Amino acid sequence: MIEGEFRDLLSKLEPSPGLFRAAALRFEDLWKARIAEGAALRRELKAEIAQIEKSVGQFLNRIVGADVESVVAVYQNKIRQLEEEKIVRTEKLDACGKPTSDFHSALRTAPGLSRKSL
Repeated sequence: MIEGEFRDLLSKLEPSPGLFRAAALRFEDLWKARIAEGAALRRELKAEIAQIEKSVGQFLNRIVGADVESVVAVYQNKIRQLEEEKIVRTEKLDACGKPTSDFHSALRTAPGLSRKSL
């Protein structure tokens, strides 16, 4: 009996507008931090891709100057490995740091939020 009354009371509780605003501001801070982390990761991946491209160019230059077939084969394998690493980083770059909506849209559609609080 007491548990049922408590459950009913709990279901009627709503956060005060001040509490909701404080929580929304905190969530917005967290949202912005995640956006910044995504931007930093994107910069890092772009730098890694640029370094890989530079290394590929260096190995291509070495191939031009190489006379021994076994050395050319080693350079070609290294270029292949670098290209595979570039593909992985490019895929990560395409997938990171892009929120599907802005903060306010996400907050409005968050499950369990009372329309009165917005």
